[in-house]
Parts: sequence; C-alpha cells; structure tokens
Amino acid sequence: MMGEERGLIEDTFLVSLFKVLTEHPNMTATQVIELVNEKGMLVAPTLGRQHSEYVGQMVEREMDLASAMGALDPMPPRLREARGQYKVTDTSPLAQAAKANQAAGFLRTVESVKELVNITQDPSLLDPFDFDTAIPEIAQIGNVPENWMADDKAIQAKRKARAKAQAAQQQIQAMPAQAAMIKAQAAVAKSQPGVAPGQQFGGPQQQGVPA
Repeated sequence: MMGEERGLIEDTFLVSLFKVLTEHPNMTATQVIELVNEKGMLVAPTLGRQHSEYVGQMVEREMDLASAMGALDPMPPRLREARGQYKVTDTSPLAQAAKANQAAGFLRTVESVKELVNITQDPSLLDPFDFDTAIPEIAQIGNVPENWMADDKAIQAKRKARAKAQAAQQQIQAMPAQAAMIKAQAAVAKSQPGVAPGQQFGGPQQQGVPA
C-alpha cells in the first residue's frame, strides 16, 4: 500500500515521465525521441496552462519591473539601435519534452524517405531536408549544451579536410589504372618506334624526312 501511494504521488508530480529512459537504457536515439514525444503530449495540457500563466504574463511583468528598476544588464549597442526587445522562452524539461514532436516528426520523415532511396536508388530524394538547420535545433530540443556542438567555422574545416581526404583516396585508387596505361603506351612505343606515346592506333605516322 505504501508503494502504491508513493507511485500515485510520483505520477501526480509527473516523476514517472522522467523515468522512461532509465527503465529502457538500450533504446535507440529514434526510439528515445518517439518516447519523449509521447510523454510530451501527455504533459502538454498542464504545461500549456503554466506557460500561459507564468511565462506568458508573470515573467513579462517581472521583466518590465526589473527593467524599470535598472536591474537588467544593458543591451548591446547594436541591439539597442535596432530597438530590440527581450523575448521570454521556456527551457524547462517539460517544455523541451513538449517540443519533441518536431524532432520526432523530422526523423520519422527522414526514415521514410531513406526507405524510398533504398528502393529507387535515387539519393536526390533527401535533398529537400536541410540537415544543417535541423540538427542544431534537434540538439537544442534534446537539451544538448551549445559548447558541445561545433560552430560553422569548425564544420567548414571538417568538410574541407574530408573532401581533401576523399580526393587523395580517389587519386590512390586511380594510380593502378594510370600505371597500366603508361606501361601499355611504353610497350607500343617500343614495338613501333614511329608511333609516339599516346598516339591513336591506325592513325597516320609521321616519318623523318632527310634534309
């Protein structure tokens, strides 16, 4: 009876929603996002009321009072010139769980298109997806710290290094064919002294004319 009462209390405070990952440690990343999406739909009504009452009204009022009292840090000059304003966002675990449906929908769609790519052998079907934009936002929904993600400069450096390595690998793979071609041309030049290396077979041969 004490265990049942403890479970009811934990369900009331939504503690059980945060135990799903510890109870299923062997799930894939896609399964985790789908499960978090399911829990987000369950907490969405409660979270929506809290967001409208606290984040939507009370926090904005507190920001106005703090600004009038001079308790806020001054805006950067560029933002002040653009007449920027503070925007309140909810980054609590419940708010992140409520946004998991976006990440789940994106990954679900990508998985479906990957099946079509395997069937049609047409990788261009993945072109509509902007992974450079989606991946950072999915990481934000997953509460990944920003300093754990590479910035644009580091990403460009990685891509350049990868392209350079691929070009070098292609050159290494093409070397046997190039060596065989050079060897064949050398054999032709040795057997037919009048034929220059690389000259087409059956073409006109130029002979030396005595002066």
